[in-house]
Amino acid sequence: MTVQKITYGSRYIGFAADDKPVTTSDETIVVGSEFVELDTGKRYCWDGSRWNTPQIDYAMLERLDAIVAELKSLKEFHMAFAARL
Repeated sequence: MTVQKITYGSRYIGFAADDKPVTTSDETIVVGSEFVELDTGKRYCWDGSRWNTPQIDYAMLERLDAIVAELKSLKEFHMAFAARL
């Protein structure tokens, strides 16, 4: 299989007071597109009919943090072991 570029959407920026686009002059907004409010930092994702605030899975973030900590520990162990050789 050859490498393929997969595009899920576009990114749009504006301010909280701006109307978020539902179409542009030349295209329909693609599902998965992102809108970032420059003044608030809030991010929205287009689902095909409206802009939604992404839901954060905090339990998943905690698991990922634990995995990162374990990987750092393994790296330190590997580096210490390799230094003894």
